Amino acid sequence: GMESIFGLWANARFDWGPREVGLCFAVIGVIASLGQGLLTGRLARRFGEGRVLTTGLVIICASLFVSPFVTHPGLAIVAVGCTAFGQSLVFPCVAALISRASPPDRQGQMLGLNMAAGSLARIGGPLLAGPLFGLATGGPYWFGAALTVPAIFFAMTIVHRAKAAA
Repeated sequence: GMESIFGLWANARFDWGPREVGLCFAVIGVIASLGQGLLTGRLARRFGEGRVLTTGLVIICASLFVSPFVTHPGLAIVAVGCTAFGQSLVFPCVAALISRASPPDRQGQMLGLNMAAGSLARIGGPLLAGPLFGLATGGPYWFGAALTVPAIFFAMTIVHRAKAAA
């Protein structure tokens, strides 16, 4: 829901209009593209998908948590950019881990299930973010950060199991 509520949040916080929000999303796109295209693979080869996944989730959690406290427009771009960078680390690593953990004849099914879950989240996130924003402008961000916490522990479990198996 972060992307769906960002324009409302930026308008309420900084009086941003479509131009500023669009430029911010352009910066986010560049950060996500560079992160996923240039860094994620290299980091995953060096540290392993589980560690990169955990790091990405921590970045997302922290940036979502602090975003509502940001009082300067430049810092808002940094915070949202950190969220995008974290996502650029997480999504490829999740797909790689699912691919490795699935039997060869079920990889497509498992990856398809992952995509379906992501699609459902992109439907449910905005539906939930609107009412949360109505309760508190930071509500969608804090809720997103809270949802990330169990994922961090799950990713840490993956790292621990990978060490034990090695």
